[in-house]
This record gives sequence, structure tokens and C-alpha cells, in this order.
Amino acid sequence: MADGNPTNNDQLHHYWTRDPRGLEKWVKSDKPWTTLKNHLAKFVGEERAKRMASQWFFEIFGFHSGSDLNRVAHGKPPRGKVIGPG
Repeated sequence: MADGNPTNNDQLHHYWTRDPRGLEKWVKSDKPWTTLKNHLAKFVGEERAKRMASQWFFEIFGFHSGSDLNRVAHGKPPRGKVIGPG
């Protein structure tokens, strides 16, 4: 488990958001947020992994994991009739 050291956090962030080896482990999975969270939980614990996964998911995709854009990107219909402000 990481000790909260900024260097460790920077290394995790770089690996999971910039390094192709880290990105390939979660970006193209059926549930990328969940996959990333599960990987991160091994290093930082469940609650912190959820926060980090949410931030990094948005950083990579440009929308949040709970958004209609994410649903549509993964082949599911939006919850309403319109995606985005409406």
C-alpha cells in the first residue's frame, strides 16, 4: 500500500494515465472506471482508489463515469431523451 508520499502518487498517476502499459490495463475494458478502481485499490485502499479513479477517468475521457456520455460510449442508451444540457 502506498504511504501517501507525493512521489508514489505521482508515479501511480503517471503509470495509470500516461504510460501505455498502465492505460492498456483499463481504458478499453467494458467497465474502465471499475477496472481502474480495482487496480488502484491494491495500492491505496478502496476509498482513496474510488476518488483517484474518478479524477483520472475524467482526465482521460473528458466526461465522468456516471454521465450519459459514458453510457452512450459503452453502447447503452442515455437515461433521458437528450444528452447534455437540455
